[in-house]
Amino acid sequence: MRGVNVSEFVEDVTCYGSSVKEFVYRDKLYFMETQENRMTRRVDMDIEIFDNRDASSPKYEHMVSFHGDTFVACVQAFLESPMFDGLRFEEIAGEVVMESEEPSGY
Repeated sequence: MRGVNVSEFVEDVTCYGSSVKEFVYRDKLYFMETQENRMTRRVDMDIEIFDNRDASSPKYEHMVSFHGDTFVACVQAFLESPMFDGLRFEEIAGEVVMESEEPSGY
């Protein structure tokens, strides 16, 4: 599916206690995992970024992490970050392609 409703995306990530999302923007595959760290009682969001020009063999580039006291705070930090070629998620949502609900395991 091309294009993401930002409100639905945020609701999905913040309502279920933990979340794994996979999506593609331009030539990058983003593997997002959000979960509560029971030891620190904080929420961690880790986003692994892969070069996806060869979709049959994505190549790991780097990871971006966000941390907060709540899922909402974590997601807000993600939404405000210009990590997509200098743009925020809300600005690129129309170009995002959501992968299947079953993560590929990258």
